[in-house]
Amino acid sequence: MKIAIFSTPVSFGGGEKQLIVLLKELQKHHIDLILFNLARAQEFETALLQNNIKFISIGKDLGFSPRFTKYVIYFFEILPSIIFNPKFKEVFFNYDILWARGFPANAILALGKMIFKNKKYKLVYSHHAEKHYKGKILRFINLFVLQKFDVIIGVSSLVVNSLKSIFPEISERIILIPNSVDFSKFSTNVTKEKLREELELPKDAILGIYPARFSKSKNHLFLVKLLQEIENNDFKVVLLGEGETKELFFKMTKDLGLLDRIVYGGFVKQEILIKYLLACDFCVFPSLAEGFSNAVLEAMAAGLSVVMFKNIWTEEYGKNVIVCEDEVEFIEKTKKLVFDPDYRKKLGIACKNDIKHLSPEEIANKYLEVFKRLV
Repeated sequence: MKIAIFSTPVSFGGGEKQLIVLLKELQKHHIDLILFNLARAQEFETALLQNNIKFISIGKDLGFSPRFTKYVIYFFEILPSIIFNPKFKEVFFNYDILWARGFPANAILALGKMIFKNKKYKLVYSHHAEKHYKGKILRFINLFVLQKFDVIIGVSSLVVNSLKSIFPEISERIILIPNSVDFSKFSTNVTKEKLREELELPKDAILGIYPARFSKSKNHLFLVKLLQEIENNDFKVVLLGEGETKELFFKMTKDLGLLDRIVYGGFVKQEILIKYLLACDFCVFPSLAEGFSNAVLEAMAAGLSVVMFKNIWTEEYGKNVIVCEDEVEFIEKTKKLVFDPDYRKKLGIACKNDIKHLSPEEIANKYLEVFKRLV
């Protein structure tokens, strides 16, 4: 079986991590894989090389967290170089599965199907975020693109249900295959105390971690209110990531005298991120929009309890994450995590057990079943 994957990487975020893990598993089945990166991303490309995954990168680096309008402009910028690329034409005639991950990969493959009429290949699309209705014109354009695909994969029940509600015409093509998490990376003999010493984290503090890029949807500004309401100087929030709202967030915390309760590590590589997770006490995750967060899965795999808002919860997280209706409840539930160490430890163990079935091997097998059925 020959599979060509099309993706638009941005640095080395959750989607890129998921793809690496999945492709490593698929390689074990001796599948001929090639990845087309529709943008440059140095850290991601380094990881691909380290895992012997074949890839071709074109275009430019889009930065860490580009807006959707930037993606649209970029789509038209790179379109000629893709359509007239001999390698692009080749996959439509020599590969069994053409697999798009996100935009603009889905639009490019849909266009390719209209140009190259070979009947052999099948198109698969993976969608990673909850879909929202944004008017009839955008719905029509999205539907036109998605109708070109044989299978549409949502990475959580939340994503699948949103897609089916907006595009009932193709609901029979929409299936669920959840994200995976590699538990082997979270196994260590190093103590939490040693990890804190290595990372220069406060030794005796109660650390809630939020590993997320700074953006409006990630809702970092709510953490200001959270710290104001929980008047315990031993409670600090560890933040990892970059983004457009970082400057505003740190200005507010400084103006309000809360800067000493923030521990900022910047954007860190995966192996360092895991150390931070293992060194912290729980995960505080006030994001407003997610499909199936890789950051949450990693926190749970590290044995951390997690508090989040109801609108981003999906049943694949299990029943032991703390789900809050509003900001008041979020603050109250976080207080309990701060002041009750036995509670947060017990909940963390339960959270880890809830996602044990999301192993890379099991999730890769679900993809293989789909690919084999199509071929």
